Amino acid sequence: AVTGVQTCALPISKKIRPQDYVQLATGEEGYIEDITWRNTTIKTMANHIVIVPNSKISTNALKNFNFPDTETPATVSIGISYDCDLEYVEQLAIEVATSTMQRLEGAVENFTPVVRFNSFDESSIKMTTIMRAKTFSDQFLIKHEFMKDIHKRFREEAIEIPFPTRTMIM
Repeated sequence: AVTGVQTCALPISKKIRPQDYVQLATGEEGYIEDITWRNTTIKTMANHIVIVPNSKISTNALKNFNFPDTETPATVSIGISYDCDLEYVEQLAIEVATSTMQRLEGAVENFTPVVRFNSFDESSIKMTTIMRAKTFSDQFLIKHEFMKDIHKRFREEAIEIPFPTRTMIM
């Protein structure tokens, strides 16, 4: 029997944890290093420490890139020439993205890359290649390697990545 002492369970959301990659409403982002009763310590990619009072975290928007899981998209947008065969370019980009992901540890295994054409821009047709990374920081190497690979392959296949041009009529 309880004699005069009442206990209650406090609801703890567990929406952020140490090692999660977060972005605050103020724009700061990084990995959570520590969470105490008073504040949360965040380490930025530039190796700086941001100390945020928990009262600010509980009353402002916070984006957690690791919740509910750590996987994140790795997307690369490319402009291609209007002269390109879109079906062929899509097939090539998926092939190159698959190859890039297969050789990188940070890529999600068994994820099939996706290509989407987005818009008709002034000098090119914009497309986005979507791959998947195991963690937020893994996406950077995946993008880096894919850009090198797709650039090389597009050169081999004579697929033009145009630059903006202007025609002036006088």
